[in-house]
Amino acid sequence: MISFPFIVGDAQKEGRKVVFNLTGGFKGVNGYMQNLAMLSGAETLYVFESSDDLMHIPRLPVQLSTSLEFYKHFALYRALAAGKQISRNEWEGANIPESLLLIAGKEAELSEWGALLWSKFRNDKSETEIFSPLLDSVEPSDSVKRQMESFLKKLPARRWRQVNDTLDALCVWTADQSRKPRNRDKIKDLAGDHRPSTHEIYAWQQDEGTGRILFHWMGRICVIDRLIDHL
Repeated sequence: MISFPFIVGDAQKEGRKVVFNLTGGFKGVNGYMQNLAMLSGAETLYVFESSDDLMHIPRLPVQLSTSLEFYKHFALYRALAAGKQISRNEWEGANIPESLLLIAGKEAELSEWGALLWSKFRNDKSETEIFSPLLDSVEPSDSVKRQMESFLKKLPARRWRQVNDTLDALCVWTADQSRKPRNRDKIKDLAGDHRPSTHEIYAWQQDEGTGRILFHWMGRICVIDRLIDHL
């Protein structure tokens, strides 16, 4: 599942106006959504009960300072954003604020609050370079990273982030294939001969084109081969 803060962020980067319509919602949910709208820098619309007047709640210049928290546990938050669930020992050991987590029993994943704040923090870092893999189970060589960076220089900045997010999701999946990361349903076996590549995973798939990461297995290692736009 793609978290809604990432959808909002992408829409804003594409120059689209994002508006939250809170009419008809429960009061508790409306308060939560209003805060998300405020932190997203989005306008809110609301019609109060039987009134016919449309209320506009303007964008407010609010920003939370979370940089230090995310810098301290950068790899852990990358894994959480890619769909990894962590244990109580992990989040308590790292002293992760529970407001950033959605806790279910003894495991937790990134909450909507956490996803929103992380999406704002990580954009500056993840849209200028290809990160080193979270795990040794995914292996892009230096030459492959250079090929990806050369390919991405011609494209919008958000494509860098989408490639980094996809590589993170691939790391999470290789560690535990019983759980499906966000991009798992887009992993496919390659038809025909594309040696050494045997599989592909979509980094993005939209009207203006598709980004595919080709890879193959070497034992238990997922070896990244290249980034292409079509086969």
